[in-house]
Amino acid sequence: MAHSTLPVFSHPDFPQVFEAALNQLVTRQVPQLSPCCYESAESRWGAGDAIACTQPAVIHDVATELDYCFAHYKAVNRG
Repeated sequence: MAHSTLPVFSHPDFPQVFEAALNQLVTRQVPQLSPCCYESAESRWGAGDAIACTQPAVIHDVATELDYCFAHYKAVNRG
């Protein structure tokens, strides 16, 4: 049985407002995420043109003790 005294949240942009509130809460709780440790391969040995990922690391691989963003974690652990 529904109670008529409960407030109803009927904001037209509810998903966007909810996402912004969650992002703000996560940023406040976890202000310093380490960067992803993945680097792309060099074009040839010794070229020095490997590019490091700048995304925040959200997964810690216990086996290797390395931190990855989700996309690079999936790429490294394909097998």
